[in-house]
Amino acid sequence: MKRSSIFSVVLACGLLSAAPASAGNLYVSGSVGLNSPTNSVANYSNGIDSENVTYSLTSGVALLGAVGCNYGSFRIEGEFGYQTFKMDQATAIYNGEFSEVFGASCNGHVFSLLANGYYDFPVGNSIKPYVTAGIGMANVRFADLSFSGHSPVSLDSNALAYQIGAGIALPVSKKVTIDARYRYFGTGLFTMPEKYVAKIDPLGAETSLHAHQVLLGMRVDF
Repeated sequence: MKRSSIFSVVLACGLLSAAPASAGNLYVSGSVGLNSPTNSVANYSNGIDSENVTYSLTSGVALLGAVGCNYGSFRIEGEFGYQTFKMDQATAIYNGEFSEVFGASCNGHVFSLLANGYYDFPVGNSIKPYVTAGIGMANVRFADLSFSGHSPVSLDSNALAYQIGAGIALPVSKKVTIDARYRYFGTGLFTMPEKYVAKIDPLGAETSLHAHQVLLGMRVDF
């Protein structure tokens, strides 16, 4: 991730969560849950030959921490996220004619910085439904990536990141709220430069990462 991008996201998150504190209540929050990624698809081509590769990803965990400001029905925050996943196989289709399946192993990691907004619906009881959306940057890492016994390699790419979701929050005291939510997390395009399944030169094609996340969390107001 470029230094300027990191600085811009951190600055935006800080401004969103801290600058308007005089008009609302500061809070910290944490969440943990299931990260269930969808398969990633990359299309490799050199103008003559083409190769469509589907990387099969499996579930991991999602951990989130945030600092924000609560305005009653609306909240804004800066969030740091960490997600894990694994890869169990890759399927390549060459020139749209024949396919080959490769065994795979990988320890996947996603580090993200997001600026999020929340709207809490005023339904008049203790349980508050809400919707959320956010945008920022992510670093996607494929650590110890190996196909069919080849020596492992590690790949590291950066991309725009976003999330959209909904949940319910239940206050358990004046300062503490617990919540449950579903969110869809995604990235923009990044380069997947592996060379064992993808045999088309030049190596490297764009793909993206998407995941369904189910989370349980706690928020503490100050």
